[in-house]
Amino acid sequence: MAVIKNNKTGMWEERTYYKDLTGARKQKTKRGFAKKSEALEWERNFKLKEDQSISMNFKSFVDIYLTYLEPRIKRNTFLTKKHIIETKKMQSLIAVACKLIRVFYMILTKGKSYDASKMLEDIKRPVTTKTRAA
Repeated sequence: MAVIKNNKTGMWEERTYYKDLTGARKQKTKRGFAKKSEALEWERNFKLKEDQSISMNFKSFVDIYLTYLEPRIKRNTFLTKKHIIETKKMQSLIAVACKLIRVFYMILTKGKSYDASKMLEDIKRPVTTKTRAA
């Protein structure tokens, strides 16, 4: 909760306290911020991630997911999943959001019931064309 300027280096550092999974109080220090606002933003994101709040940003959610996933699968599988998330996250997030908006609209305006299998059938996959050199 303290943002301090290090006079020796001219950089900002942030110290905050949180409770870990066992309930013990821990201190987290992060150094090397060029601006005070960067340190405050890091603290805000750290607190949201630790509280596992629903208002956390997508990057924090992905970090939690990857931390959870890494020890449970093989290394190459993990690296593949991480690469897919890093390169496709914005596209997939937009596609999911658009689909959810359509589903909510249909449920609210037409009184239809939610069918998960039908929703998965409706997802359009991008068509990739491979050109062969002749």
